[in-house]
Amino acid sequence: MLYEKYMKYIDENAEIFTQLSDDLWDHPELGFQEFYAVERITSILKEQGFWVTENLVEIPTAFKATFGEGSPSFGILAEYDALEGLSQVAGIAEKKSIEGQNAAHGCGHNLFAA
Repeated sequence: MLYEKYMKYIDENAEIFTQLSDDLWDHPELGFQEFYAVERITSILKEQGFWVTENLVEIPTAFKATFGEGSPSFGILAEYDALEGLSQVAGIAEKKSIEGQNAAHGCGHNLFAA
């Protein structure tokens, strides 16, 4: 399989992705205000050997990360913004808001980013 090494990498590092997803869930930030998320994501990418360009197109919360050279080449769009007016306690299947929290990842962007 052409992408087997990438799938193996994802499986071997599942804990990193799970922890990041949970961390972003616990720290929701609205669009263009995701400074915590960008710091967390880019620091992990740098630790894993990615080259990170921050403040992409002069947007402080946008970045590009690259790894390796040559083929194959593929891209991933990571969204990490939360939605205003949502709030949800993690790990339960019923609606239960977090007191004092007005934004959350009801759209799953904490998962997309991880």
